[in-house]
Amino acid sequence: MNWFVITMFLIAFIMIGLMTGLVIQQAHADYFEAINLRFIDNPNVCIFEPEYDEDYFNNETVYPIFSGIKEWETTLEKSTKGDWYIPIYVYQWEDHIDKVVHDYLDCQIIVSFEQTNDGSRVGYSALGYTYFDHSWSKHKYAHIVIFTETIRVNQVIDIGNIQDKDEIVINLQTERIPSSDIHHIMKHEFGHAVGLLHHYNSDISDEKRSVMDSSFKSFTDYYMPIQPRDVHVMVQLYGEDGWANPNPIIIPKKIETMEWFIPLIDVIDLRVLLQ
Repeated sequence: MNWFVITMFLIAFIMIGLMTGLVIQQAHADYFEAINLRFIDNPNVCIFEPEYDEDYFNNETVYPIFSGIKEWETTLEKSTKGDWYIPIYVYQWEDHIDKVVHDYLDCQIIVSFEQTNDGSRVGYSALGYTYFDHSWSKHKYAHIVIFTETIRVNQVIDIGNIQDKDEIVINLQTERIPSSDIHHIMKHEFGHAVGLLHHYNSDISDEKRSVMDSSFKSFTDYYMPIQPRDVHVMVQLYGEDGWANPNPIIIPKKIETMEWFIPLIDVIDLRVLLQ
């Protein structure tokens, strides 16, 4: 009898230890914040050519936009074998010049472009933003806006010797945002459009661990692939089967990454076991 009591005590102690370990790890896990919405079918993405720099857009901008979206699709499909297909349509400027957004009822995610950020909608340092319009019941959509030019930050300017009462005027010129940055901006904003906010590090460090981190250093040929934690958070929102039903019953507003639970994605074979 004594051995039975001792054995049961040890089992209970081990179980409590495991439960405590899980709580501790989750309490200190990195996390995503999420929007209280999601799509219930494969979202159609409509890319609208801007009225300026049409040739540059078609030669240099469409591909990084397209590849940023398709990287989500490819990684999610290879990771979960679910249906993550994302239809993409491109509309030339002359095809939408006299149209309004509700002329495109089949577009659930709209991508448009502005040349520079004047600070009227988001902070001057933003390279893109996403907003949602559910004001018309027949057509609810997410709208991604990407800026194609910006002022390069951290520029070093040599103004020579300054004398008293000298007037100094510095005119900073905008530069085209490179294709690698457009790719990352698209990847990040698409995450917003399908229901994610930002990723946060539990240690409050600046280390980049997700494509949903709130910032990156532009003009550095920056590239980060979709991370295992990005796959994990999408599965929490939509399930392993992809966009369509059945979806998880609850849309959480905070999702812990549980990085200790998710194996790293192999760059050759993206298959990830999520259970």
